[in-house]
Amino acid sequence: MLKSVSFNRFESLLHHSWHAAIGLGLANILMDIKDQLTGKVKLIFQPAEEGVRGAKAIVEKGVLDDVDYFLSGHIGFSTSTGKIVANPWGFLCTTKLDVTYIGKGAHAGVAPNDGNNALLAASSAVLNLYAIPPHKDGPTRINVGILQAGVGRNIVAPKAFMEIETRGLNTTLNQYMYEKAMKIIKHTATMYDVSYKIEKMGEAVDCVSDQELIDLVIAKAKDIEGVDEIEREMYFGGSEDATLMMRRVQQRGGKSIYILLGTEIKAPHHNEWFDFDESILSIAVNLFESLVRSLNISNKNRREG
Repeated sequence: MLKSVSFNRFESLLHHSWHAAIGLGLANILMDIKDQLTGKVKLIFQPAEEGVRGAKAIVEKGVLDDVDYFLSGHIGFSTSTGKIVANPWGFLCTTKLDVTYIGKGAHAGVAPNDGNNALLAASSAVLNLYAIPPHKDGPTRINVGILQAGVGRNIVAPKAFMEIETRGLNTTLNQYMYEKAMKIIKHTATMYDVSYKIEKMGEAVDCVSDQELIDLVIAKAKDIEGVDEIEREMYFGGSEDATLMMRRVQQRGGKSIYILLGTEIKAPHHNEWFDFDESILSIAVNLFESLVRSLNISNKNRREG
């Protein structure tokens, strides 16, 4: 199964569209060879990956409950076109939050004392969120990606909105960041006499690829035209809600893998100048086709045996 993602900003539109293109290319090839295959192949075009919301819905609908092997991947994260990383590790657990502070508007010149400033509450919260100490047991992260507040220059801000994420190398470390963030959000609201609302918008977990599939990727990548470097493992350091799907398959006795498909990029991920070498598309399609063929044969032999 090949994972793709949502279309929510320009850079995302570009690299997520190319993930979809890989999936469609693979679908076209598999249709040409369908008489050579047994069993079922599902192609999952995953929505809302950037907000880590899409995978949860797919898991909860049972789409993966009959899956023996789950194959997923991502282009980029490498400056070398044709480089395949079979086992990126270090997927950070993450929680995505929307926070709203509700204060009281007032005339900033005539009666500022009549207001409760939601902008000040949010600003204080941001500074304190970034002051959460890193944990001794592994990487932890927090980011406030959006802060919007106020209605006019002469009005005490009655409302403020923030989009926040926490991350940690594992569930325990992410929970540490999450609990610290909750305390800061709550006590900042008390300090500025405003109310607050927290909505959990998405989450992802840590996950480890299966060694059987790691070995298979390395073996098959050697025969793919355009692949000139194969790395067994590399620290990833980001979050990815494909891990929810990977874990679901593994929990039900199947095997999962996440592959990095290297390509030269014009600018970093999540940058408006992001672009990449399109030759990775054929490399990715051919690699996934080879993996599907091999797993189809091994599954067939297992059933017949």
